[in-house]
Amino acid sequence: MQIESQRSGAVLVIAPTGRIDSATSPELDRVVTAAFDGGEASLVIDMAGVDYISSLGLGVLLKGAKRAKAASGSLQLCALQAPVLHVFKISGFDRVLGIHEARSAAVGALSGGAGSGIGGRRGPQGGEAC
Repeated sequence: MQIESQRSGAVLVIAPTGRIDSATSPELDRVVTAAFDGGEASLVIDMAGVDYISSLGLGVLLKGAKRAKAASGSLQLCALQAPVLHVFKISGFDRVLGIHEARSAAVGALSGGAGSGIGGRRGPQGGEAC
């Protein structure tokens, strides 16, 4: 798995590519944790390049959302591919995490102050690239 980070205005966007599974979840956890340790309160995770997520990967995202909420911030996701979105729906995570079709919508949710990190306002769901 590769993970790129970049700023979109004041928002840090983390974009993993590949599978998020037992072998790669610790790497994503390190990147997300480092972002919060570095002073970020809110993050966007661009999932356009992720074609698989395991329960460990879901746990990393939930941990990040809880950390964001504790910092009065938010964790938003965007561009989930259909198989990944299916995992979110059957696990109920689509009702817990902010999910948006496009990166711009996820960034906008943070820039406008929307969302609480867990159970925050969610945009349309789908796999459109962001």
